[in-house]
Amino acid sequence: MTGRAPREFKRSIELNPNYATAHHWHAYYLAAMGLSEEAIGEIKWARELDPLSLSINTDVGHIFYFAREYDQAIAAFHKAVDMDQNFVNAHLYLADAYARKGMHDEAIAEFLKGEGLKGERAERLAAYKEAYAVAGWNGFLQRLLGLVKERLGTSSFLAQASMETYLELGEKNQAWELLKKNYEQRTGQLALLKVDPRYDGLRSAPRFAELLQRMNLTE
Repeated sequence: MTGRAPREFKRSIELNPNYATAHHWHAYYLAAMGLSEEAIGEIKWARELDPLSLSINTDVGHIFYFAREYDQAIAAFHKAVDMDQNFVNAHLYLADAYARKGMHDEAIAEFLKGEGLKGERAERLAAYKEAYAVAGWNGFLQRLLGLVKERLGTSSFLAQASMETYLELGEKNQAWELLKKNYEQRTGQLALLKVDPRYDGLRSAPRFAELLQRMNLTE
């Protein structure tokens, strides 16, 4: 993540200071490196330059999410949903933010909306809803893990989802094995490993710090 990236972003912004996309992705780079205040400033500037961009408005929330500013993240995601009720990412990111705050009813509702918009089958959505009604948040996570594992291997995204669910359930050894596989496969979803709250269950392990170092995410 280090090396040429800072220079490339700086050069792009110097060439066109009003190019919202450059500020947008620079914000993600800054967030990935743990520079939360700078990242928030950049994503807000991107929004100023392109206030009607649905992706930028959604990612304002995402940058706040990585900074653990969950209330502001939720507010930004709601703004994105208001702009387009059918934007999948806004609902799913909002579900994650609610989950971080322990607002599980709201998290389930947004998760089901997002999955429904993605085209998930009605019977699977019903299974998630029933699991939560019967056994609460852990029941939902167990059901989610079971359904994700049915599809595991079809994409790196599903492997990632399975790893995150193991972590939510406190099953760190299984999560770590999947994290190692994702690292070996160089999935881009690990670019935010340093700051993503979903990995917090592994941060205290020395091998996690070693992995960040190998990925040049320690500066």
